[in-house]
Amino acid sequence: MPPKRTLPRWRILLNRTLLVAAGCALLWFAVEGGEYGTRELFRQRAYHKSLSQEVDGLQHEVDSLQKEVKAVRTNDAVLERIAREQYGMLKGSKEILFWTGNTRAERDSARAAHDTLSGR
Repeated sequence: MPPKRTLPRWRILLNRTLLVAAGCALLWFAVEGGEYGTRELFRQRAYHKSLSQEVDGLQHEVDSLQKEVKAVRTNDAVLERIAREQYGMLKGSKEILFWTGNTRAERDSARAAHDTLSGR
């Protein structure tokens, strides 16, 4: 019988190290690999949460707008207020006065009044 041949110690350690590395790589691929890895699932969960919050906010806005539409259709006072405030419509022969905080406009109107009074 021929003598049994044994591998050197460094060769055995190298084989074991390669086996452990391959096992770690396989485990990493099982957790993180593919289209839906763990990090991707966490990112999608956060994205879903932000979209849900946005949908809730938009639903609240839709509800308030539906209430406003109902108020405009059923209450004439609300309709008149909107026409007056947003479109400058008036009832009857009323006049609108505009106030500006613009000092240049005030100076120009004062100069025009002075020119009119002095006859220029």
